Amino acid sequence: YFHCTYCPEHFTSEVDWENRKKIELSRAVKAPSLLAHLAGCKKVQEILSSSQELRRFLSESEAARCAAVFAQQLDPAHPDSTAAVAEAL
Repeated sequence: YFHCTYCPEHFTSEVDWENRKKIELSRAVKAPSLLAHLAGCKKVQEILSSSQELRRFLSESEAARCAAVFAQQLDPAHPDSTAAVAEAL
């Protein structure tokens, strides 16, 4: 299991980026794949928890069905999240 290159800090040189690219383009089984890894990133989850963003990729009805079961993801440092953070505390 390749447990590295999970964040930009793991890539300290261009060689690191090239190595990750080689792994992704190889026939090796990746766990997780790059796409699965990105889907698990909190920022991607935060963006896709927005119905507006979902509608960029899905129909209105598909986006509504997804939004009905998605947990809202918030960046606590974002000014729009102040009320939710205060409520959580």
